[in-house]
Amino acid sequence: MASGVPKVLMKMAFKTGTAPINWFPGHMATATRAIRERLRLIDLVVEVRDSRIPYTSANEDFQDFLSRKRRLIVFNKADLTNPNLVPKWKDHFEAKGEPIVFVNAHCKESIKLLFKEIRKGLQNIMDRPTLLIMVVGIPNVGKSAIINGLHALSHTGFKIHSKPSIFVLDTPGVLVPNIRDLDMGLKLALTGAIKDSVVGEERLGRYLLAFLNSRKAPFKWQKSIEAARAREREEKEKKEQVEKAKPKTLLELKKQAYLAEKRANNPKPERVSDHNKDHVVLLVREALLNTLSNFDGDLEGEKDMEALVDIQMHELRRALKISIELGDKGWEFVGKKLLNLFRVGRLGNFALDVLPEDAQNQIQCA
Repeated sequence: MASGVPKVLMKMAFKTGTAPINWFPGHMATATRAIRERLRLIDLVVEVRDSRIPYTSANEDFQDFLSRKRRLIVFNKADLTNPNLVPKWKDHFEAKGEPIVFVNAHCKESIKLLFKEIRKGLQNIMDRPTLLIMVVGIPNVGKSAIINGLHALSHTGFKIHSKPSIFVLDTPGVLVPNIRDLDMGLKLALTGAIKDSVVGEERLGRYLLAFLNSRKAPFKWQKSIEAARAREREEKEKKEQVEKAKPKTLLELKKQAYLAEKRANNPKPERVSDHNKDHVVLLVREALLNTLSNFDGDLEGEKDMEALVDIQMHELRRALKISIELGDKGWEFVGKKLLNLFRVGRLGNFALDVLPEDAQNQIQCA
């Protein structure tokens, strides 16, 4: 299957390294054995994947034995993927005879839709007194959020249904012991399935910038950036007008001047946890748009892309006021900022996997 990543991303040899990416701690091996052993007791397997990587987020080692059970594939985080591609992915999997559903685990209506699909998957055995569902998937695809949503919907504690009693069994997130290629590893890391420290925040941040540039994503932000700056100017003018209208004593004027000087000399430092604030989003988007707009190289050229990413990393560090005193550690903070923004959808909604070639041909012919 095509990777969906432009060739330049796979050719780039970032200064932070391109070593193979693998993360399979001991508890994953234990969990894998437990899942296999318990599977014979399960009436329905709910396999949770990430909507941004419908194929990459499937544990390949599980597919053979999961396919022999009643299974519902749940593509979670549908609010973070490209909405234009969701119908095409649905058509692709339904053509293969796979029961699937796209959901956002934090949306009640989505959970209702999921519960409806679960009942459909169990419809031939609903006459049994007790049914057991197992939820499986790789790390950080939202298994716990889905289970919590089902419990909240049913208001029946550990059961999600009565008559028959339907119980849900959670399992730890499990990856394959050996990730087959760098492309797959980086996509898993970008979406949070692999711990950031395994790959390195700077390395991931650079890969993410190259990905955004290859999609020319910053150009899509221009109107929203202009609108945000216009709102800022309008709010600033309103505040100034209000301040001017207020009568001030000499003491108040001195205090105002003192506070203004203090703010200028001691600006409040940015924190990585501030990633979801609008002003941080604006700074990042603006820096990436300006650097890409001024770029006159070839986005498909490895050296040119690498040079652009270097410029963007420096510009982001400056815009986010990440101190030079932090040294190389500062680049990790830049990476963390970018990853946090991407993972909550503040840099846009993207699908990192692409449809297999046969599915794309069917869509083009339709």
